[in-house]
Amino acid sequence: MSFKGPIGDILPHDMPMILLDRYVSSTETGLTAEVIITEDAPFFSEGNGVPAYIGVEYIAQAIAAFNGLKDLKNGTEVQPGFLLGSRKVELKCDHFPLDSRPVVKVETSFNDGEMAVFDGTVTLNDKIVVNGRINVYQPADPSLMLSQDHQADQTTKTVD
Repeated sequence: MSFKGPIGDILPHDMPMILLDRYVSSTETGLTAEVIITEDAPFFSEGNGVPAYIGVEYIAQAIAAFNGLKDLKNGTEVQPGFLLGSRKVELKCDHFPLDSRPVVKVETSFNDGEMAVFDGTVTLNDKIVVNGRINVYQPADPSLMLSQDHQADQTTKTVD
């Protein structure tokens, strides 16, 4: 799969919570993206950069971009997914420093159509600094994830 547009087009997020800056490449089972750490980056702290634990969210957003790319390829709107949990997360640095360009890679380990497990890494200068396994859920019908109150509101609305 290939993609030429802004990464926000394949993410079910709005600014300022789009944390990835650039789509790099993808395969049938994974995706690579890049983050550019600037002073304007979300979660940036003067003198430190972005905390390394934000790398877990970078991985989660790369998974969302992977699924969003598949949605576009299938001719559907980009659908939301849900991070269920993470396992075996390792942080091998404290922060992503100013002007660095972390590279985020995700690879499908398991996928049954709705539930999936991805292995993800964040590298700096070709060195893995964050890695982990992320469990996600993307319902076939996203409307099923609406709260019961919201569903009730939707069914009782009238048009004047």
